[in-house]
Amino acid sequence: MEHTTSGLAPTPQSWLGASPQRANKRAHRWAEIPNGLSLQFRQEPSLVRFSPDGLILKFASTTYVVTPWPGLEVYYLTVHGQRKPIPALLRPPILTSVNELRQSSNQTQRLAIHDLIRNLPLWIHARLVPMRQRYWLGIETLADMPESLRLLESSPALFAAMSQYAAAGCLNGDQRTALRALLQGRQRELTDWLGFGGAEACCKILRKLSHYDYSYSQWRALARCMRQTEIRKVLQKAPTIPCAIVDFLVIASDTRLFTSRALGQVAAELLKLGPSWIKQRELIDEVLTCGSLMRKYGIAPVPMSSYTDYRRLHSQFSDAVDDVRMTQGPLLVLDDVEPIITPRDLKQEAAEMEHCVGSLHFIMAGLRGTYCFYRMVRPDRATICLERSSGLDSWKVAQIQGQKNSGISDTTMDMIHRAVAAST
Repeated sequence: MEHTTSGLAPTPQSWLGASPQRANKRAHRWAEIPNGLSLQFRQEPSLVRFSPDGLILKFASTTYVVTPWPGLEVYYLTVHGQRKPIPALLRPPILTSVNELRQSSNQTQRLAIHDLIRNLPLWIHARLVPMRQRYWLGIETLADMPESLRLLESSPALFAAMSQYAAAGCLNGDQRTALRALLQGRQRELTDWLGFGGAEACCKILRKLSHYDYSYSQWRALARCMRQTEIRKVLQKAPTIPCAIVDFLVIASDTRLFTSRALGQVAAELLKLGPSWIKQRELIDEVLTCGSLMRKYGIAPVPMSSYTDYRRLHSQFSDAVDDVRMTQGPLLVLDDVEPIITPRDLKQEAAEMEHCVGSLHFIMAGLRGTYCFYRMVRPDRATICLERSSGLDSWKVAQIQGQKNSGISDTTMDMIHRAVAAST
């Protein structure tokens, strides 16, 4: 089976069944790479060519060679063909250039990097795929610390977290030495050292993650959550932990809208939704958006202690913000069109027009500043909803609802679009 994950090189498995004729062409692939690649290093264009020693990168008058996997060592290449060591600070940007080749839209360039790592075992590739855009970071980590190979085999997520800690520059020489020693010991000691906690449950939770494409700060936030008993108990019972739950815990823990007990209960509600990614995201957006608005308008001045408290305040939210001013959009130069200022006015408009624009979703969007609303009386009776686009003062038509969610005439529709374009 061939993976098609965006940004990843062709899988080594795709070449296992290659015909002998195609295999004989491997030596010519590098020669097919055109000169003048779009890579940039020291603001100079690079040239790439094949060498039995590995990948040759030429930046202006300097030539580097990157040895094949598992070494991935970088050297200067002198005019006499001799290899000399480079300063340690130069290695990361050169390997970054190699990673850009791996993600190039040019298939020949991707094949070149495949040749560089063609000795990479297939099981390693399969465990690195869930790292997504940090796939190459995993390869660099394995090359720098071969001791981490056993960790990748038993717990890919813990390996991904360790890679981010090492790449973030937060470990000095002594700490890297300690990390190498921990990689040869028990995982519980490593998880405790990284901040996830020393319980066996922490190791089991990390093995249940479906994806682990997270930054250093996100891993740190997840570690803080896993140290909370209420959250750890919920995650421990889950057969798998989808990325939506991890994203929620990472974001919500920084907002301080909920206590750890409430976060655990929300995570349990998300798990009850099953594998439905859409339903999980809808609940997450509702909880985070409504929770932040509750804090902003004093409905929940302190962190909510349970999911029950959140649902109770959520049911009162719509009435509590009735007289709060929503975002006002551009002034539409149209007769018989007036802005809708408060949620009370919006709900009254929805009741009169018998459509859905007065629901809590639209009220929250108006309070957040992403939507603004207008009441049109003539030539057609309608409710206009504008959505804020990329610019702060740029708006576009999101929807126009007539009576009972009906449409309006094309003439009126064109008139509204012209007025919005002229006002922004």
